[in-house]
Amino acid sequence: MVVRKQTINEIPDMFRLAIESGVNAVEFFDLVQVSRVKEKCLEEVLSKNERRKVMEWLAEAREIVRY
Repeated sequence: MVVRKQTINEIPDMFRLAIESGVNAVEFFDLVQVSRVKEKCLEEVLSKNERRKVMEWLAEAREIVRY
């Protein structure tokens, strides 16, 4: 899943769906500011604060799933 402003609130549901489906791994990718993003959807790039919150949430969720 590519994490951007439009999808940030879907992370918990996507994570839950993946776990319930029995996957071995879940990957979330930050929207990188390459040329196409800069031209088409720069406003979708997360702020540093938003990125930090996502990383903290994922770290916490990972710990819960381990046990």
